[in-house]
Amino acid sequence: MDIQPIIPFSDLAFPARTKAVFLDLDGTLLDSMGVWTDIDREFLARRGLEVPPGYLEDIVPLSFRDTALYTIRRFHLNETPEALMNEWREMSLEAYRDWVPLKAYAKDLLAFLKGKGFRLAAATASTPELAIPCLTRLGILPELEMVITTEDTFIGKNEPDFWEVAARRMELSPENCALFDDAAASLGAAKQMGLYTVGVIDRFCSQFPGCADKVTCLDPKDQEAVK
Repeated sequence: MDIQPIIPFSDLAFPARTKAVFLDLDGTLLDSMGVWTDIDREFLARRGLEVPPGYLEDIVPLSFRDTALYTIRRFHLNETPEALMNEWREMSLEAYRDWVPLKAYAKDLLAFLKGKGFRLAAATASTPELAIPCLTRLGILPELEMVITTEDTFIGKNEPDFWEVAARRMELSPENCALFDDAAASLGAAKQMGLYTVGVIDRFCSQFPGCADKVTCLDPKDQEAVK
């Protein structure tokens, strides 16, 4: 498999039709993937389980509820989705409210995209109660027209329909939109719907076979981690 070159985001060119850019949060703008890895490990350890190969990758694009349903099925848990989601919320609220940081150069990326005249929106599998306080604390929320979540669309980001709904909320066609995301499944779904896709290297996600038009990196330590 050919490895796509990593292009500085300041050198990226976009199709002339592009009017808006969707930005993923966890692993793209936010340096938060390690938080979720720790939560997943602790959650399973409380049940005498270990994180199996592929689990973390499988849940990246899923909505909060779909992650709960998948986890219940995979580990044969005799628990409700609501119970899992409540436990995860309690474990994650403090981190997002108080200390989850931005990726290096995330603000520079936003300024670059704004300078090109693009409208900006977040598209995330995080819940609003996690995303909004975090973006507010970091000073990012005013840069975004809206925050679109899998919780309020009831569709996972790995489903092409999510991106149609997201574009419609911006009163645009999918072909008029671009996406920055670190998850191959989300990029693939968006590309299938006609969005221009930019894969963002993260130390947890670094391969985008056939789903990213271009590849970039916001945080130098992520690029070093995947070499």
